[in-house]
Amino acid sequence: MSTQLSNLRLIESYLDDLRSLIEESDRIQSLGVSSEDNDYDLRKLLSKITKFLERNDDGDDYDELVEQYQELLNEVKTIDTKDYEYVRNIHIKPLNNKKSVRFNDKVEEASPKKFKPYKDQVLDPPAQSDTDQLFDGRELDDDQEDDTDSVNSSSNQEMFIQHQQELVQQDEHLDTLAQSVRRQRALGLDINQELDDQNILLDDLEAQLDHNDRNLSSGQKRLKYFSEKAKENGQWITIIILVIILVLLLIILK
Repeated sequence: MSTQLSNLRLIESYLDDLRSLIEESDRIQSLGVSSEDNDYDLRKLLSKITKFLERNDDGDDYDELVEQYQELLNEVKTIDTKDYEYVRNIHIKPLNNKKSVRFNDKVEEASPKKFKPYKDQVLDPPAQSDTDQLFDGRELDDDQEDDTDSVNSSSNQEMFIQHQQELVQQDEHLDTLAQSVRRQRALGLDINQELDDQNILLDDLEAQLDHNDRNLSSGQKRLKYFSEKAKENGQWITIIILVIILVLLLIILK
């Protein structure tokens, strides 16, 4: 009876581990992360549960547990579960037929006893039930070790998921920073384009100033030339003007 209770508790713990692995698998799939390690643990646990049920399923006590296992198996989406389906095959032992005893009317004559030489008594091998209990104890120890491994694997999976969530948050921060850098780059390009346009306008203004400066220099050179010529020929011009005035006076006076 105690072995039956321990087996029921053990399969319940297996189903709880399976439920947590399925939830972790769905969470990993929603994050878009590879779930190879989780799928490996899932296959290992499903194989363990099917072997356990095939070995210990002996009647009505396992009805609800088998139904829970089938429901959880239908929720698995990341692996193919055809190899892990469990089909119940409970064998009912037939009742032993009543033994019939027949009495023989003829009584055999008593024959003298034949004595055999003495031999050491050979101990019978241990009963099958004792060996079964021994192996069941070893299997329970193995199952407990498997439970410890499953707990460690679940904690490792939780740490892995937490690490993946931190990486996703860091990626989001990096995306925000990248968008800010892109905006700053676009603003810098706009400022650079505006400066190029201003440089073009300044170049045009400088060209116009150079042209006006050349025209002004040319006008100054011409004025200087005329002033120099006027200084050189000033006396002759004065004499010519006086001669013209004298001629006009003579003409008028006559």
